[in-house]
Amino acid sequence: MDNQKNFSEHKDEILKALNEKMSKGEIKIQEKVTIVEGFFMQSFQDTLQGIQLGGRTVPSIMLVGEESGQIYFFALKAILPNIQI
Repeated sequence: MDNQKNFSEHKDEILKALNEKMSKGEIKIQEKVTIVEGFFMQSFQDTLQGIQLGGRTVPSIMLVGEESGQIYFFALKAILPNIQI
């Protein structure tokens, strides 16, 4: 089974979920943001020794504050809990 996800296929669903979470106050961002169109794989590791290539990741989305340039990352599963990754 192909489990590949394409951002453009999920963009409307992601935007709807973000807007709902923001309107409920679950996401508190005080400025207008722009979504970066793509998924980001946030890697993590158990040690601070060097940079591990490959390994465990958290699929994420990114918003950028239009005034501050602040970058906001959100785990994809936190935005779309029912998505199959």
